[in-house]
Amino acid sequence: MIGVNNMAMNLFERTSSNWVRYSEYEWKMAEDGALYLTPTKAAQPGIYDPLAEYRQIVLDAIDIGRMGMAKKPDTEIQTAIRQFAVKYGLFGLMTALPTTPDFMEYEAVYLPKTIL
Repeated sequence: MIGVNNMAMNLFERTSSNWVRYSEYEWKMAEDGALYLTPTKAAQPGIYDPLAEYRQIVLDAIDIGRMGMAKKPDTEIQTAIRQFAVKYGLFGLMTALPTTPDFMEYEAVYLPKTIL
């Protein structure tokens, strides 16, 4: 039987993934009062492989969660989240992924509009 630690060590051993992160992010308030984290207008995109540093990503995310549980001030948590995004990008799902990591060099990238 393979131990949990061995499975975790081998989970991403032969995988890679390209992900985009920007050099700067800022918080923006929407008209409805929702707060969004977005790249700044001057931010420069870069591509990296998050699977190469998945352990540190998980540890950093847990630290931010602990800040919330410890009821740290919102501004302190928002700063930590912004720093996380600069380091790792904004994780999430896209309805369509470009077929190549070089999409950032394209003049235009088209994604289908999602109709809810």
